[in-house]
Amino acid sequence: MKKIATLTTLIALSLSQAYSNEKQTFEEKTSTPSCAITLPEDVCDLDSSFSYWTVGIGPLPIPAFNLGVGARAKKDRFGADVSLNLATVGIVNALRASANGLCYVHQTPSAHTYVGLGASVGGIWGFSSLFTGGFEGYFAPNFICGREFLNHEGKRRFFQVEALYPVKGFSSGGWVNFAFFTLKYGFAF
Repeated sequence: MKKIATLTTLIALSLSQAYSNEKQTFEEKTSTPSCAITLPEDVCDLDSSFSYWTVGIGPLPIPAFNLGVGARAKKDRFGADVSLNLATVGIVNALRASANGLCYVHQTPSAHTYVGLGASVGGIWGFSSLFTGGFEGYFAPNFICGREFLNHEGKRRFFQVEALYPVKGFSSGGWVNFAFFTLKYGFAF
């Protein structure tokens, strides 16, 4: 747990340092965001909320196909994110609900870098054992880092890495002392 917390802190600090030496952009030199010249103000606003869907892979090391839907709200440097994800490899599936608090460590009107912390609950099952009691529920803390941006058409997108560690099984009662990672690409709608 300490390793993940330390890793998340180091990533946040390195991202903020990487952007601290940037030259001033048009947005920083004027009161008008450069994207506001060509895009609606609600898209460029630093305070925003949107719904999204994601595609991805994980939880790694299992190469499962991951689909999700969620909502995100942001005010100044802080935000909240809730999502529902389904990961499948065909015969084994996992459904997970997550709630996360986000901190935006670097933001411009067209791109935001963030880190977050939250919790997930979910379940794992196989199709053949679903009706015979083969369901295993779990709880896990989430650690998140990502980059939210506007594509060339002004549509909001994001890349995100999530780490779940440690994972606590409900019926087994045991802890899995292993980190699971999910890589996601999100599309606002």
